Amino acid sequence: MGWEVEYTDAFEQWWDGLTTEVQVSVAAYVELLEHRGPNPRWYRTQVTTADRLYDAHLDSLRREGLINGEEVP
Repeated sequence: MGWEVEYTDAFEQWWDGLTTEVQVSVAAYVELLEHRGPNPRWYRTQVTTADRLYDAHLDSLRREGLINGEEVP
C-alpha cells in the first residue's frame, strides 16, 4: 500500500526557491516516503517539524470550514 503525501503552501514556497538539483533530491525522499510511509530514518528526525506543520495545516482546514474541530486520524 502506498502513502499519499500532501504538502503545505509553506512547502510550495520553499520548493519554488530550490535549485533544480535540490528539487530532484527532495523529490527522491518524497517518493521514498510515498512507498515506505513515515518509517524512513530521515523522517523520524523531522517529526517535530512535520507535526507542527501538520497542526498548522489542520488549523487552516478548520478555519476554511473544510473539517470540524474534531480530532483527525
